[in-house]
Amino acid sequence: MNAKILLVSALACCLTGFTSCDDDDDNYMPDNVVEKAFEVKYPNAERVSWETKGGYMVADFHQGNLEAEAWFDRMGDWLMTETDLPYASLPVEVKNSFEKGAYADWKVDDVDVLERKGAAIVYIVEVEKGKEEYDLHYEQNGILIKEVADSDNEGYLPEVFPEEIIKVIQQKYPNATILEIENEENGMEIDVIHEGVHKEIHFARTGSWIYTEWEILRSQVPAVIMDALKASEYGAYPIDDIHVVEREGNLFYQFELEVGDKDIHVLFNGNGTIVK
Repeated sequence: MNAKILLVSALACCLTGFTSCDDDDDNYMPDNVVEKAFEVKYPNAERVSWETKGGYMVADFHQGNLEAEAWFDRMGDWLMTETDLPYASLPVEVKNSFEKGAYADWKVDDVDVLERKGAAIVYIVEVEKGKEEYDLHYEQNGILIKEVADSDNEGYLPEVFPEEIIKVIQQKYPNATILEIENEENGMEIDVIHEGVHKEIHFARTGSWIYTEWEILRSQVPAVIMDALKASEYGAYPIDDIHVVEREGNLFYQFELEVGDKDIHVLFNGNGTIVK
């Protein structure tokens, strides 16, 4: 099994954000096996206290000047660590991405780094402007994975990946690195980095793959597709975004176009025929 895609890896989240995690017991001491596992992973931890959240054993502690919490299951397996991080300590790529992005003039309220078993590190920059608040999720190389309206949830909860999901990702996208998992009404979306590209993989509740989508530049669109767009009734409209949609072994090209005061989506198949 690819080391980057393991059984436990991601965040359980609802359609608009993460599932909140309420304290079950804030005066808790774990079994010796859990405490020992924590000491092995964080031998220099200070001011350690324990609590339970959602059935997990959670150690609140400090490493130097940083405050963190580490999550373990009852067998002593580490699942996740969330660390409060000063903005200045963000990777340069993440800071550059934020400072050149759409939220650059928003106030930074908090920064967290999330480490999870089997998944890539994610940096979460919480921003606010007036009454609006968003959590911006960045991959460590500065890719903005997603932006989530802040719903005042308290934290994050580890989740176990279904085995069939792992097998599909391994088979279709070898060496992919998992970034996020988001539960949706009719299935789930898993964000990965594959061959340097951020891709969104959509699965049904049954675990079957539905489609994969990723953004591309105009220069990456095949000429036959661009020629078909120019010759269509939509050829004169400005292009906002272009996505590749992989479904049932075929590639489609979806254009988001500005039509008056609204956006529309036009989908072409690989032959340049409009299908939506």
